[in-house]
This record gives sequence, C-alpha cells and structure tokens, in this order.
Amino acid sequence: MMQFLFADAVYIVPINVAIWAICIGVNLGFIVSFFSRNIAGDIVRRLLALPIGEENAKTLGELGYKKVSFLNKVLLKDGSALRRIVFVLGGQIPMSENTEGISVPDFASARFYIPESQRKRAEITYGEKQKWIFLPIFVILSISVSALMAWLMPMLMDAII
Repeated sequence: MMQFLFADAVYIVPINVAIWAICIGVNLGFIVSFFSRNIAGDIVRRLLALPIGEENAKTLGELGYKKVSFLNKVLLKDGSALRRIVFVLGGQIPMSENTEGISVPDFASARFYIPESQRKRAEITYGEKQKWIFLPIFVILSISVSALMAWLMPMLMDAII
C-alpha cells in the first residue's frame, strides 16, 4: 500500500505525518490569532472607546489597568505588532532609572493613543472580541478533518498511483 509523499529522491515523508503537521500548524496559528485578538485587542478596544487622537492619549492606569503587567509590556514595546496601531506620545516609551540606576522603559507614565489614520485598521483587526466557544469548535473540527484525511489519503494515493 502506497502511504508516502515523496519530498525528494532521498527522504520519504509519510502522508500522515504531513497531514498532522499541517493540522498542528493551522491550530497553533488559530490559537495565536485568537489570543492576539482577545487579549492584545483589549488595549485597543479600551482606546477605541475613548476619543481618537494624540490629544486624547492615556496611560495604562487611565485605561483601567491597575498595574502594568509583563504582558502589557511585551505587547506595547517599541517595534511590536500592536504598536503599528497603538502609538505612544513622543514616539517612544519614556525611560526612567530603576533602583540600580539602569535606564528602563517607563510603561506606567507612557501615554498611548490611536491616530485617526489607524482607526479603521484597529476596528477591523481588534474591534470585536471573538467568542470563546469558537476555539474548541475549530480545534475539534480541524482534528476531525485531519483524522479523516489521514485515513482517506493513503487509500486515494493507492487508487491514483
């Protein structure tokens, strides 16, 4: 029975391995997208609820965050994907000295805003929170389709070849 996908003349990849690798990649991509939209999007949704523009820039405290979490620091650091939509007053996170005298970004005093030019993009990308029920439904459906394909593909390849 023919159950292999020939990648080149030397190495043979079983078709089931390729199917499950695609399944894992698609699921990881969906999970990252889901969490990005729901968790990173929380900052954007809070900014969208306020007037847009540089003159309405707010600190994380003013947006309702009790403290600056590690996740907020990662999401809002200079050069991050979220910072293509969420801008900081002055162009960069302000710096302050910590207890050891080292200059570190001061996220607590940074003032964030969404410019009018990014409003539409922010609304499309992060505007609505995805419902949690979609995550398990997508994972279950993709695993089911992958299992069906892993069972069906060897038979189809035998019939073709």
